[in-house]
Amino acid sequence: MFGAEPAPGSALYLGLTQALPTNEPVSFYFRFSNPRSDATERKRLLAEARARRRSCKPPQPDGCRQNAGTNSESAAEVDNFPAHHSVRTVWEFLAQTGGKTQWLPLAAQDTTRSLTLAGSVQVRVPAIMAKSTIGKVPAQLYYVRCRLVAGAYDATPMANRIEINAVASEQSVPVWKQWKILPDASVSGTAPKAGDRTSLQFAFDQGGNITTLKFPSDDPDAPTFLVLDYQPPLPPKEGRLTLEVVRVGVGTGTPYQTFPLPQTPVDVTTFTLFSLEDGVWKTWVYKPDLTSSHGDDLHFLLEPTTGQVGFGDGEAGRVPPPGALIFAAYNTTRAEDGNIGPGAIQTLQDSPHNRALLGDVAAVRVQLASITNSAGVAGGTAAETLAHTIGRAIELREARLRAVTAEDYEFLAHETPGVTLARVTARANLHPSFPCFQAPGMITLLVLPYLPSARPYPSVGLRRAVTSYLRRRRVLGTRVEVVGPNYLELKVDARVRALDGTSKNQLQQKVVKALNEFLHPLRGGPEGKGWPFGRNVYRSEIPQVIDQVSGVDHVVALALVARGCEPQCGNVCLEPTFLVAAGEHEIKIV
Repeated sequence: MFGAEPAPGSALYLGLTQALPTNEPVSFYFRFSNPRSDATERKRLLAEARARRRSCKPPQPDGCRQNAGTNSESAAEVDNFPAHHSVRTVWEFLAQTGGKTQWLPLAAQDTTRSLTLAGSVQVRVPAIMAKSTIGKVPAQLYYVRCRLVAGAYDATPMANRIEINAVASEQSVPVWKQWKILPDASVSGTAPKAGDRTSLQFAFDQGGNITTLKFPSDDPDAPTFLVLDYQPPLPPKEGRLTLEVVRVGVGTGTPYQTFPLPQTPVDVTTFTLFSLEDGVWKTWVYKPDLTSSHGDDLHFLLEPTTGQVGFGDGEAGRVPPPGALIFAAYNTTRAEDGNIGPGAIQTLQDSPHNRALLGDVAAVRVQLASITNSAGVAGGTAAETLAHTIGRAIELREARLRAVTAEDYEFLAHETPGVTLARVTARANLHPSFPCFQAPGMITLLVLPYLPSARPYPSVGLRRAVTSYLRRRRVLGTRVEVVGPNYLELKVDARVRALDGTSKNQLQQKVVKALNEFLHPLRGGPEGKGWPFGRNVYRSEIPQVIDQVSGVDHVVALALVARGCEPQCGNVCLEPTFLVAAGEHEIKIV
C-alpha cells in the first residue's frame, strides 16, 4: 500500500467518485494478506499488553491485598490498545478552501494499528472536498490519503480488500429481561429513555415483580445497564422495565451455590456478574478455579456451554449472602452455527437492542441502500470435547513457553505479538559490543525484518518489543540483547568470458543479479535461506555463482573488495554479528 519500500513520506491514496459528506462519520475497513494480521493477532497483542502491565506491578502482601471484588485492571487499561511499535501515520483529505486546493488533516479513529491489523479507520471530513487528478490515474477524483510520517514497517503492508462504510461484526447477541412494575410500586428519580445507560436500585416481590425502583442508584459504584424499554406504572396499570441484564437468582448463604443462566452458550469475554446486597452493588470476578481464592474474594465459576454459575464455600471464594440478588450481563452466541457464508446477511434485524438504539427499525431499513456481509464468517466452534482437551494438554506440555535453548529464543522471538521477522539467530555467551570475548550468561539475538529489502534492519521499537517479550520468558540469571546486524559491503571485481553470440550487456546484468542474490541477507547463502551470520565469503564460491549464469564461458579474473579497501584474492572474513551486503559490482564481459 505504500510501495515496495515504505519510508516516511510514502502515502496511500484512496480515490472516491463522490465527495464524503462533511462532519459525518465514514469508515474504511481494511483486510490484509500479511501473515498474523487477523483478529487472533489482535487478541495476542492485547494479552501481551496486559501481561506487561501486570509485570510492572510488584506483588502486594496479604495485609495490603486489593479489594477482592475489583479487577486489578480497569476497563480503560484493558481497552488501551497498543500502538505500532515503530510506525506513525496521519490521515488527510484534499480540500477546497479559500479558493485553492490543499491537503488538510483528518481526525481518524484508526483501529488498524497503522495499517497492520484488519480493522476500520473512521474519519469525518470537516470541509468540502476538492476534485483532482493525482499520479497516473487520469480521472478526477476526491482523495483521502494515509501518509507515513515516521518509523519503519517490518514488512510491506499488503491489502487484499478495502471497503467503505464497513465495520467488523461478531455473531453475539446481548441477553435481556423484561420485568413488571407493580401499580403501587415506589418509583423515583429521572426516568430513562430507550437507548440510555443508567444505574438503578430496585426490589422484587416473591413473584419477581418490581416493588421499588429508583433512577439512578445512590451507590457510586453501581453498574450501568442499557435500557431497552421503560413504561412507568399508571395505576391501576402495571409498568414495565426492559434491561440488557438478567436476574440469575437469589443468594441463600450456603456454600457452593449454583445458578443456571437463561440463554447459552455464553460469550465469556462479555460476561459480568453483579450482586445487589442491601442496596449495595458488588461486582464479581470470573476465575477458572477457586484454589487460590480467599474467603472474602468476590470470585465465581462459569461453565459457558451449560450456563452454570458457581460460587465458593466461604474459605475458597465468597458465598452470596441470604437475599442477595444476583444479576448477569452477557452476550450469547450460536457457536459453530454462526459460521455463515458471504452475502447471507441481507437485512437489519428487528430486535429489542436495535429498536432501543435506532428507534423505528423499519424506517432505518428504508434509508439503507444495502447491507450485507461481504466476507464469510469464521471462528465459531463447538464446545471442546474431552479428547480435544487431552490433545491440547499434550501440546501445551511440549510448547515452548520458556527460553532455555538457543532454538527456544529464536522460536519465541518469532512469536512476539505484532512483530514480523524474516530471520532470527540466537548466539549464547556473545556480547554484541565485544564479539571477541566470552560473555557467560549472555544471549544475543540477531533479528532481521523484511525491510529495507536490500539491507534489512530492525527499528528501535521492534527490538524493544522482542526484548520485552523475551525477558519475561528467559531463564533467571541470563541477559538478553536484541540487536540488528552489522553489514560488510562486498564488491566483486571480475572479468568474465562470454559464450559466442551472447549479448554482453544482458550478460553483465544477469551476473550482477546472480551475485546480489547470492549475497542477499534474506535469500542468499549456500542454501538460499539468507547469508548466515558471521559466515565468511569464500573466494572459490564466487566463480561458481558466475559460472552458473547462462551465457558465461568462464571467469578470467576475480577480486573481492571489502570495506572499500584494496582488491584481494583471498577469502573475506566476517565477525559473528556481521552479514554481507552486495556493493556496486564491476563486471567486465570480454
